[in-house]
Amino acid sequence: MVPVIRHICNLSLQTCSFLTALKQALAQPRVKNRTLDLEHLKSYRPISKLPYVSNVVERVVAKRFISNDNTFDLLSTHQSAYRQHHSTETAILSVHNDLMRAVDDGKVTILVLLDLSAAFDRP
Repeated sequence: MVPVIRHICNLSLQTCSFLTALKQALAQPRVKNRTLDLEHLKSYRPISKLPYVSNVVERVVAKRFISNDNTFDLLSTHQSAYRQHHSTETAILSVHNDLMRAVDDGKVTILVLLDLSAAFDRP
């Protein structure tokens, strides 16, 4: 199986495309919390299961992306996603540090936050 999976990974990277059959996920409802009423749809969340090969290709692409970023310094120093030793926590600490430095320097500071977590919810 390894040569076939390797061929699919390399072909996807060379052509910048991915087989449609491998993009199709099996969605299964899972109860959010066992204490919720099982009769209501809001008690469930969809879990999508992609084919195994899709997950392998995703990991290969992520590793190559990180390798290229490290080699060519592609991402901004403020970018936290897709970087080793960076997380939501380090991003928050960086913003906090910048705000505290600005306050210490006597500058007026403002922080605007935008929550898009429900932006695409549909009734």
